Amino acid sequence: MFAVVYLGLAVLYAAAGTEFIICRYDPFVGIFRLDAPFHMVVIGIGFLLLGMFVARPYCRFFCPYGVLLNWMSIFSRKHLSITPAECVQCKLCENSCPFDAINLPTPEKDPDPAKKHFRKFILYFALVPLWVIAGGYVVSKSHKILARADQDVFLSELMISRPDLLDDPDNLDIQTFLSSDKSLDTLVEDAKIVREKFRKGGWYLGGFIGLVFGITLLNHSVIRKRKDYEPHRGDCFSCGRCMDFCPVPRATVNPGANVNPSATVNPSGPLKMQ
Repeated sequence: MFAVVYLGLAVLYAAAGTEFIICRYDPFVGIFRLDAPFHMVVIGIGFLLLGMFVARPYCRFFCPYGVLLNWMSIFSRKHLSITPAECVQCKLCENSCPFDAINLPTPEKDPDPAKKHFRKFILYFALVPLWVIAGGYVVSKSHKILARADQDVFLSELMISRPDLLDDPDNLDIQTFLSSDKSLDTLVEDAKIVREKFRKGGWYLGGFIGLVFGITLLNHSVIRKRKDYEPHRGDCFSCGRCMDFCPVPRATVNPGANVNPSATVNPSGPLKMQ
C-alpha cells in the first residue's frame, strides 16, 4: 500500500500545483541530474545495495510508476507461460523466481469451508463503500497538514505565527516575499485557495486509497483454483528465469496446448517468447 499512497499523493500535489514529489523524492533522479542532496544519494545507494539481496526493491515496493505497470499488466492479453506442457510440480520455477511472482497450486481439498470464504467475500464487498468514505473523510480532514508543503501556505503560516521573523535578514523566503509587490492579505487568500484544493482533493485521494485497500481484501478472500505453478500477471517481470529452470522436455509439448504462435520451441531448452 505504500506505493499506492505515494502514487495518490503525487497526483494530489501535482493537481494542486504544489510540486512534483516523485521527481523530488525519487532516489535516482537527483543522482542522474547530479544535483541530489546527500541524504537522497545515500538512499539511492542503499536501494542499489539492497538489490543484491532483494530483486528490484524500489520498483516493486515503492515506485508509483511500478504500481501503474502492475495494474496494466494484470489486464494485458499476453503473459509469460512457464511451460506449455503438463507441469510436473518440481517447484524449480518457484525457487528460481527472483521476484516471488509464482503462484502456487491450490490444494485439492481446501481446509476452510467454501461457505466461510463466501461469507468473508460478502463482508469485504459490503465494507468497500465504507473504506472509500472513511478514507476520503480522514485524508480531507488532514488537508491543512498536507497543504503545508505548498510554499504559499507555509510562508503565510510562518509569517502569521512568527511576526518577529519579518525583521530577520537571514530568512530568505520572507525577505524575498517582502521585496515583492504582494501583500500579506493576498498571500493569505492564496493559501486559502490552496488549502481548499487539498480539502477537495483529499476526498479523492482518501477514496482512492480506501478503494484499493478494499479490493485488496477482496482478492485475498477469493480462492482461485490452480493445478500448476503460474506467474502472477502483475508481479511477473517476464525475465524468463523460471522457463530456464523448467525441466519439462520441449519435445513432449501437447499439440493441443494453447501455445503462443509467436513462440519457438527449442528442443534443448525452454520455450522462448519472441
